[in-house]
Amino acid sequence: MKIVRRFLPVLFITSAAAFMLTGCAKTVDLLQYANVSITGESGDAEADIMIDYNGLGRELFGKDKNQTAFDEAAVEYSLGNDLVYTVDPEDGIFNGDTVTLTVTASDSFLKKHDIKLASTSKEIKVSGLEESGTPAKADDNASESNTATPAANAEPVDPFDESIFRVVTSDQVFNEKEYEGKVTVVISGQAPCMYIKVKNQLDSSDPRAKLEYTVTNKSDSEKVQQTPRFFKNDTATISVAPHSGSDFYEHYSLTSDSMDVDLSSYPIISKPNTPEDVGDAAWKYIQSGVNDSIESNFEFGGDNYATVPIYDENTNVIATYESKSNPRFLGKGYMIAYKDDDYSSKFTDGGSCNAMYIPIEFDYVDKEGNTGTAVSAVNVTAVPFEANDMVYKDWAFFPFDYKENTYNSLDSYVSQVIEKVAEKNNFTVQEFDLPW
Repeated sequence: MKIVRRFLPVLFITSAAAFMLTGCAKTVDLLQYANVSITGESGDAEADIMIDYNGLGRELFGKDKNQTAFDEAAVEYSLGNDLVYTVDPEDGIFNGDTVTLTVTASDSFLKKHDIKLASTSKEIKVSGLEESGTPAKADDNASESNTATPAANAEPVDPFDESIFRVVTSDQVFNEKEYEGKVTVVISGQAPCMYIKVKNQLDSSDPRAKLEYTVTNKSDSEKVQQTPRFFKNDTATISVAPHSGSDFYEHYSLTSDSMDVDLSSYPIISKPNTPEDVGDAAWKYIQSGVNDSIESNFEFGGDNYATVPIYDENTNVIATYESKSNPRFLGKGYMIAYKDDDYSSKFTDGGSCNAMYIPIEFDYVDKEGNTGTAVSAVNVTAVPFEANDMVYKDWAFFPFDYKENTYNSLDSYVSQVIEKVAEKNNFTVQEFDLPW
């Protein structure tokens, strides 16, 4: 499953929820802010979730409908893994199936926003998918004898025959036509945020078109997930079996039902997990993105809130402000990243392999006219890095965190935001001197 963000690139950062509300819990319907899009042919369709961060910003943070990209990014950034949407099943969907959209919220999220969920799931009946040569889904009450064991005179076929089976990295495939007539294992991303997907686009006349290929991470049983992620030295296991309800075994048998793929033999790039791995050209790109984010929020952007809270080290609101000015760097940055070859890092949907925080101190005026200083940060999601004489910057984004996480000191911001995000994901925290 992929989560498609409305109006924005996908962000991969988790954060603590921001607002402390009091009073009776308000019942809210958060399912209305997620839509399920089902695409593909019946039997091979996939379900994607589109999340309305504009609507969530209005519902949870009191924003108005005229939100900027930075406003919506801040909403997504603040929700992190505390609010998660899932859909089941994610793929292999037929016409007539029922998929379930589910929303889950952490206890701390519900408490801080002083809300309770009106509903946590809803069912969606699937129809209108294009029919193809994919066999119809079996009746749940039908006998399984046709799918469990090959017939005595079944013809053996090799699901991994070199003439139809290949393993490639995503940059080796330039258009969809290259998948036609093949079973293709596609390795995408950079380690350890790598994904592996198998596309079976054999012609319907080939009996192997009735086979379903799945991927697991053989290197660590803890990482066998619906969408396993991989390090560059992992071994991926590709398993194969007939589609449910298929008559494959009435005529054919498999010469093998699995194959191991050693990822170390493929040209896979690793994401940086230390500031030293970023590279000079990438630092220039990061500096430009951070400066643009600050300029957008201080020079041209107005606050969409009547007041913005400032927290202390115990997340108590000690002031609220209505204007801010004079942003300046504090000379320090913080990188949170996966632990090298450590599978305890929690690569969950919505979590990233790394991120940076560039703290910003600024002056403010509160609603009583008092002045003071506060600290927030520009967040660098999916840290850009230099490799092979180019800057890899896919999914990089630079949301400024001040509307949800502003603190009275750098120490408070580090302990309440950066360290908590790192702890949740079992990431390391590395302080570094800004290279500009």
